[in-house]
Amino acid sequence: EISACLVGSEMCIRDRYKQLRHNKLSPVQEQMAEVKIHYKPKIYQKEPYQVNLEENKTYWWCSCGHSQTQPFCDGSHKALNEKYGTKFAPKSLKSEKNEEAWLCGCKRTNNSPFCDGTHSNLTAKDEEDTAV
Repeated sequence: EISACLVGSEMCIRDRYKQLRHNKLSPVQEQMAEVKIHYKPKIYQKEPYQVNLEENKTYWWCSCGHSQTQPFCDGSHKALNEKYGTKFAPKSLKSEKNEEAWLCGCKRTNNSPFCDGTHSNLTAKDEEDTAV
């Protein structure tokens, strides 16, 4: 079945459909599957995380929204990538000094891993766009 059960990356539906059906597509299915869809990460919370970063320490910010150790990665994206063909990956952040930072909790920031206020404009439709 072709469905919007993918998240996190742009992927040609034809490619996923071929994976599911072992490359058996009719010409009509081939044509329909040319459409590309962008799947967005899960909105974990609609506010940023206030964190204290330590000097010379590297952190890995969760970009998929499924980590149980928010706002940091716990590897949950690996299962999503394998199961749905997405390409989620954590974002590295190395702190040059001891400092406070506000990391994105909604996973929709345009300045990852930092909050840019995008959460203030999220709607119910944005939550529906999260497919997994």
